[in-house]
Amino acid sequence: MKETLPCPGCDSKFRVSEILEHSTISWPDLNWIYFQCPNCEKHTHIQVKKEKMATVNFIGAPGPDWELIKSINVPSLEARMDPGFAHVWLEEKHYEFKARE
Repeated sequence: MKETLPCPGCDSKFRVSEILEHSTISWPDLNWIYFQCPNCEKHTHIQVKKEKMATVNFIGAPGPDWELIKSINVPSLEARMDPGFAHVWLEEKHYEFKARE
């Protein structure tokens, strides 16, 4: 997988598989998982959808809103959300992220 996403904290580049391996929880209603950079330890929301992955940033007042920082195409990425988990497949490997309580 050649495509990478940068960490917003230290700008280190990570392959999709590395992002999935360093993510912990999810917000299935938003298609988000929570990545922790192994270099600087910054947490970043990552949007996962069929064939797409993106870093997300919260913006705006008075109410919460968000924007995509960087998006990449990932042809072998599949995602399915249910109320309790985000299920993500990359090249037939399954990752499961419990929904934030």
